[in-house]
Amino acid sequence: MALDRFMEQLGQISREMGVPLAAGPEDDPRFLYERDHIIVPVGELHEVVPVVNAGRRISVTPPHEREAKAGLLRIRVTDPDDPHSRDGGVTKALEAIRLAETRNGRRRMGSRNHIIAITTGGVNSCPSDEPAFTERDWLPALTPSTSAPARPVSIVVIDTGLLVDHDLLYPWMRHVVPTPGEPLKRGGLPEGVRPSDPVADPDPVVKEYVGHGTFIAGIIAAIAPRAAVRVSGKLVHAGAIDEQTFGQEVLDAVGSQWPGLADLASGLDDGTRWPDIISLSAGTSNEDGEPLLGMEKFMARLADHPETLLVAAAGNNGSDAPFWPAAYTRLPEYSEAVLSVGALRQDGRHGACFTDHGDWVQVYAPGERLVGAFLGTPERPRTYRYQHSTYGYCRWRQTSEHDFDYDCTCGFPARAGELSTSLAEAATQDFTGKAEWSGTSFSTPAVAAMIANCMMENPGLSSRAAAVKLLTGPAVRTAEVHGRSVPALWPPLWSPREVVLHPPRP
Repeated sequence: MALDRFMEQLGQISREMGVPLAAGPEDDPRFLYERDHIIVPVGELHEVVPVVNAGRRISVTPPHEREAKAGLLRIRVTDPDDPHSRDGGVTKALEAIRLAETRNGRRRMGSRNHIIAITTGGVNSCPSDEPAFTERDWLPALTPSTSAPARPVSIVVIDTGLLVDHDLLYPWMRHVVPTPGEPLKRGGLPEGVRPSDPVADPDPVVKEYVGHGTFIAGIIAAIAPRAAVRVSGKLVHAGAIDEQTFGQEVLDAVGSQWPGLADLASGLDDGTRWPDIISLSAGTSNEDGEPLLGMEKFMARLADHPETLLVAAAGNNGSDAPFWPAAYTRLPEYSEAVLSVGALRQDGRHGACFTDHGDWVQVYAPGERLVGAFLGTPERPRTYRYQHSTYGYCRWRQTSEHDFDYDCTCGFPARAGELSTSLAEAATQDFTGKAEWSGTSFSTPAVAAMIANCMMENPGLSSRAAAVKLLTGPAVRTAEVHGRSVPALWPPLWSPREVVLHPPRP
């Protein structure tokens, strides 16, 4: 079933992006990448093209430098003489490039064009599950707002975007704004309350993950109501984007202006200053554990902006394999610029079954069954479609490596519905404004919000200094993740819940 779901989501993301995709590595698929193409730094093009063309009857056509994004060029490497290649010649081209890299002292000359996605867990949204209907109270609960600080903390969320009517549906999110010029998503207010969104999807059934960015922004607003939050909808194709494009888009996102916050955020954006915090709940693993070529330009710029901290989700693979860009914490030059966040289960004392882990994950926060802002209203519910198969068990429960014997999100209970082989057979659910959702996607904004509060309580403290203060102060707790004691943070007004334990399998 795990592989079935993986391949289902591969197909969905490929259709949404309009790009053929492959999965790797071949013997144990854990990440997606674009078929037929590789990405190459502009300065390496003159060396890469002859390497790839060696032994070919038909040469590849080098792209023009004006086509570069984030300092990278995309090269089509398909060989018409090898029509049965599983990934359109990508692996074969990279094997040749790796030999050249070895001759050149391991200078990186090319890479797969990986897919950066919010649904990763081998692009499995289980066990970082899909949203579920709930009538429970907000979790974490809403923090009462006080008077705005002299200079509010600025947070940019890079995700699937923001509902056009979020501030009317959720007044406590009034300091959350969209990025100018980006499409907005229709949430569910009755007709006439606000003019219809001209770019809204006319389909009355909501596509998967549309509310992901709004849910994240709502968590931040619930914990840090005085923070100025801007949401950028870069991950619009089933929550995914290719590595080369993402590298450029993330640069554009942090440099955009702040609209409609004159009363709150005057002086926030002088055209040169980056936001205090970037909250990013997306990424990918890869085959060699090396940093992403697509992020190199952004990371170099981040190093030049000490006012900015990247708070990044550790991923939902249940693995210690590096998940990028969160895993940039492994590199000494970025250890202060990036904070990687894993997820705790509902009791706050142990890691969630799905969370990535390892010495590169710096802190953990609650990430199971949080309750936040979603689609619809009681008067006008919105229908959400689950179009993938579900699990009747946890992928990592009671194995030789793991011993998860609690009601983790992927197995207890199994979602109603069976393998969705067509949209007509897909399970649906009406939502009325709230959802219960799990994943490192949501522990990440909780930590970002706590850092913002620390900054506002300590005027003059930078985001990076605030993260250090928070993780070395009295608020830090400890939790157990895969037998290790790790630092953990509980948001204000978040209440732990006991988990239901189950006997081991025979």
